Amino acid sequence: MTGLLAMRSGVLKIIGTHSSKAVRKYIPMLVLFVVASATTAQAFAQDNRKTIGIILYPDFEVLDVYGPAEMWANVPDFHVVMIAEQAGPVMSAQGIATVADYSFSNAPQLDIVMVPGGIGTRAELLNETMLSYLRKVHAESEYTTSVCTGSALLAKAGILDGLSATSNKRAFYLAEEQSSAVQWDADARWVESGKVLTSSGVSAGIDMALGLVARTHGIENARMLASSLEYIWHEDASDDPFAQFARRSQLAGTAGSAGTFTLQRSEPAAESILASAPSYLHLFFDAAPDVSRSSIMLQTADGARAIPLTGLHTMDSGDLMISIAEPLAAGAYSVTWSSASGNGGAQQMGSYRFEVESAAP
Repeated sequence: MTGLLAMRSGVLKIIGTHSSKAVRKYIPMLVLFVVASATTAQAFAQDNRKTIGIILYPDFEVLDVYGPAEMWANVPDFHVVMIAEQAGPVMSAQGIATVADYSFSNAPQLDIVMVPGGIGTRAELLNETMLSYLRKVHAESEYTTSVCTGSALLAKAGILDGLSATSNKRAFYLAEEQSSAVQWDADARWVESGKVLTSSGVSAGIDMALGLVARTHGIENARMLASSLEYIWHEDASDDPFAQFARRSQLAGTAGSAGTFTLQRSEPAAESILASAPSYLHLFFDAAPDVSRSSIMLQTADGARAIPLTGLHTMDSGDLMISIAEPLAAGAYSVTWSSASGNGGAQQMGSYRFEVESAAP
């Protein structure tokens, strides 16, 4: 912690020459000065710290970002910055905004890259600007990392071809669909393959982040860091307690009865008017659906055009989820579904409509 203590002692030395009244007056200015100085690209070049760039996009998962950021920001020779396609506030899936320090066009060179996951991954899979930037920074990085469905973006960009990788177990299909040239590990908490580290979902990113610290600073330092932050590190990268969910999309559900099987609610909701286009459809039933006997179709309300969908799966015991494979234009849409309960119930079907006011970007 030498570097961190040196910076702190430097600030204390400066304010120690003033009276207590003066200290109270100038502390905000001193803090602002230190923070502003430390975030310039010139400052990065003048010290020996490794610059870690976390790539933000709309609807990223909060813990995917801040779990690893908490670990890495407490390593004195790591410096964490936030980057997005455009600098400024980026809204998470949880409605919490994070400010991107840099845009793709003016970000400093990155030693370590981290790509989080989140529901916004689905839209970014269609964003060639994002994919091109990931290829660029990966080519220049010492390490490239991802959390959750961030590995789907790395796979889509071709970065994982020929490597082993993992992803969020409840959305494992999404990563698998992006490249058949990846050796997908459904059992791992995180995977280290060459210079690339990929983790399972959400909290697994913290374990991966500590795994990177162990790789760069030794396992004892990683353990001490985890302990200092009162975190119990899941050190076995090969063992993910949530691996069972990776196979859920391949198994028929067993809950529910053979009686009625009805749609309870949906996202987007039936007859809803959306300000912006959705990137997925999520249907919730009163019993566990059999994925192998299920289908969902999306088309324009007039029936003139079918919209491509991809990755039908279940996230829980009573739902079906599928990604919309292309941006939706403004207009009215119709969803038609067909499914049955997992214990051999009769096939049921239904439909509903929703409207989009603004086209997807």
